[in-house]
Amino acid sequence: MTRSRYEESSDRPDAGCSDRRGIGISIAPAAAGGDDGGSWHGDGDHQRREGHAPPGVAPLAFLAIPLFDVLVFAPLVAAGVYFRRRPETHKRLMLLATISLMAAPAARLPTALAAAGPFFYFGVVDLLLLSGVLYDLAMRRKVHPVYIWGGLFPIVSQPLRLMLGGTDVWLSFAGMLVGP
Repeated sequence: MTRSRYEESSDRPDAGCSDRRGIGISIAPAAAGGDDGGSWHGDGDHQRREGHAPPGVAPLAFLAIPLFDVLVFAPLVAAGVYFRRRPETHKRLMLLATISLMAAPAARLPTALAAAGPFFYFGVVDLLLLSGVLYDLAMRRKVHPVYIWGGLFPIVSQPLRLMLGGTDVWLSFAGMLVGP
């Protein structure tokens, strides 16, 4: 009886990993650098257009949220790439990196909850982080260390973003970033 190529390859624990690893390594520099493939650098009205900041929040002050998202995302992705040979660590780091990007999109949701401000959009991130911890507790009966030290990174950055976002130094810097 002959077996298909799929059946033969699925017997190996690393089946299909070489293709996936090659793709992951090829996009790692872009992910760590926060490059989404698009460009807003030449667009002076990027943050000033309607819909880019939640209602009641100054667009330049809100710019601290997505920019800090990138500053949190990049090291988590870099650590994920570094630990790619340790699947339990790698997948949690990549999940944390993805979750760390969720504050700005959550803030832009057209819901009444978004009007709650930072408690809502940072709460979304925190609940997603908590879901990973709860999953580990349910499945492994212990929390993976990545959720402890890696999960603290986005959480600790949250109050820093709020403190920094309204300062004159930040507003001047953000104004310089988006242009006149």
